[in-house]
Amino acid sequence: MTKSKTEEPKKVSLPDLIKLLRKGPQELSEAASCLGIAEDRVTDLISQAADAGYLLDYDPGTTIVHLVRAARFGTTTSLAEEGVSTTGRKLTFMVVSDLGFGLKTQQATVVSTCYQEAKRRKVAFVVINGNLVAGKPTTRTRGDFFLDDAAKQADYVARALPRIPGVKQYLIGGWRELSWRGSGLDIGALITADRNDIRYVGDLRETFDIRNGTIITVIALNSDQVTYTLSYALRGLSENLMTALSFAQEQRHEPKMVLIGGLLTHIEQPPMFPLKVDRRNNFYALSSYGLHAMTSSQVSRKKRGGSPELGCQFVTLIFDKENRLIDIQIEAIGLTAWQRFNDFYAPVKILPQLSSLERQMLDLLAIKPRTVGELSRIMDKPKVEIQKLQIRLNHYQDKRKRRLYEIGLNPASARLTLKRKIGYRFAPLPRKDISPRRPITFGYLSDPHIGSKDSRPELWTRSLQVIDARQVAAGIVPGDVFSGTNAYPGQFLDLMPAAVGADAQRNLGLAVTPTRLHVPFYLIRGSSHEKEYWTKVGHDVVATFAEIYNLRHGGKPIMRYLGGIQAVTPNIRGVRHLMLHPKGGATIGRSYRGQVWIENYLEKLQSIGANVFAMGHLHIPMLFVYKGIPVVMVPSFEDQTEYLEGKTLMPYLGMWIITYRVDRLGNISSIIPEYIAYEPK
Repeated sequence: MTKSKTEEPKKVSLPDLIKLLRKGPQELSEAASCLGIAEDRVTDLISQAADAGYLLDYDPGTTIVHLVRAARFGTTTSLAEEGVSTTGRKLTFMVVSDLGFGLKTQQATVVSTCYQEAKRRKVAFVVINGNLVAGKPTTRTRGDFFLDDAAKQADYVARALPRIPGVKQYLIGGWRELSWRGSGLDIGALITADRNDIRYVGDLRETFDIRNGTIITVIALNSDQVTYTLSYALRGLSENLMTALSFAQEQRHEPKMVLIGGLLTHIEQPPMFPLKVDRRNNFYALSSYGLHAMTSSQVSRKKRGGSPELGCQFVTLIFDKENRLIDIQIEAIGLTAWQRFNDFYAPVKILPQLSSLERQMLDLLAIKPRTVGELSRIMDKPKVEIQKLQIRLNHYQDKRKRRLYEIGLNPASARLTLKRKIGYRFAPLPRKDISPRRPITFGYLSDPHIGSKDSRPELWTRSLQVIDARQVAAGIVPGDVFSGTNAYPGQFLDLMPAAVGADAQRNLGLAVTPTRLHVPFYLIRGSSHEKEYWTKVGHDVVATFAEIYNLRHGGKPIMRYLGGIQAVTPNIRGVRHLMLHPKGGATIGRSYRGQVWIENYLEKLQSIGANVFAMGHLHIPMLFVYKGIPVVMVPSFEDQTEYLEGKTLMPYLGMWIITYRVDRLGNISSIIPEYIAYEPK
């Protein structure tokens, strides 16, 4: 009598369940029937799917299983409920975005530097505003990745993203995280499974309730298609949050700050009016730096615009004794100049006994594979010597007799290639490189239009006094000190009766300019208003104003007129300004004019030596970084006029006081702006 064989259960694995769920929601019984297994085994596979990072909706009551592929928008995170300490008059947190871990162009050293700075500043928490990982590769972008698997990217984040003891990190999913959602994978779950200091709070947007009604809205751009005009998206996303309605059913939270990720540079749009608790639609808008360099696929399809600016930002919220927000301070750390090639490999160990040629060859191959001929030309050595260097380097061993360096010839490319391991720990940049000099501060004020009946000369007086009291290095005044005459049709009617003509306006300017100023002020002429006197009668009203002011104060060069509608200031402790007063009106994309000016000057920048641009004329404040150059757009001291209103322009009243640090290479590495807004009449 033969024994009957025990029937073995059907071999069904997790991919079989996922393949079925991609067709649509399934009843538990239907899934069991389709897979040919018991319902208990289906529930086991559902648990395995959750552990593997798939986002499933499974309600045991309805027994329906659903593979979620859509974005799950964030809601509100209360820091008090999170256990984050928000007591005290000041609260500082760090904002980072677009780290792209898993891309070949990731910048792990720069990331490590940002986190080192965060530890130094004792931040309360960290906001990761989208695109922490590289995302899911496509056929076109696959060459950009060194990790193209969701689990590997999550594991890399768990091992490589720096920790700050006792500090939580809040991740908002960007388009790169969402690219895995099309496959049903929730990479946030994979990341947080191994990192209890990271919270994945939602996709694309999140609201943070700091304390006592202080709300910060965080938005990650849902695309890698950045428009040429960088500020256009910043303004559009900010305006999406504005409304004139009063809602009956719920009390909506009005943000005091909006953080936007995905624009890959620092852009700051300050509020039009001074901050007040009950003032609506009046908030700071801040775009985050990126933290990965431009990928090969982005370079090949980008028609116009600059590379991503690398860095991080520190936001400090300042409260009064009643816990009401009274000020927001921002520090932007720019590290674009310190980006590295292949910053995902572990550092190459350099032995002390290596010769200078051996070190040079390792340095060159660490950047990229090279032919023997290329190395020969760069190192100025015969090809035979290069081949000998290769053999010598391949013979070095560690204490366990393992080869330290493996340099082989790739037959396909005929290039020597240094074999390297993926790195997980990266040392931060030395502070002596990124911040070797003492900080230096400048004041910025522009366009008082003295003589106009809508001008605010008292704000000009107050701002000069503020800048002088701060003992800054210099004041920067990019044009239109005076209103001029006939700059546009009917301007005569917009002038004060006692301020018609150059002499009258100059005398009024002398009367409202404080005496005994100590700080030097650099001035240029406007491109239309003051220029009218110059083009029609050859009189430079700004030049005579500066000359008379200085004569009245013992000949001290306080007002330093540089002439023209553009000029370059002297180098003051590593900072040199290109001052501009352009022509034309304001565009919808407010940064457009500044970007065009920088591109026009790129070939001349080295000879000019300017590392900061200061622009007047547009009557709006904005601070952004483009191609490594900070652009300071300075508002006005002139209220709304009929002329501006006819062009649907709304002027801002205010001034900047900005502190810079200059790195070892002469770049601006730190920007600490303070914007002072004034109330209109």
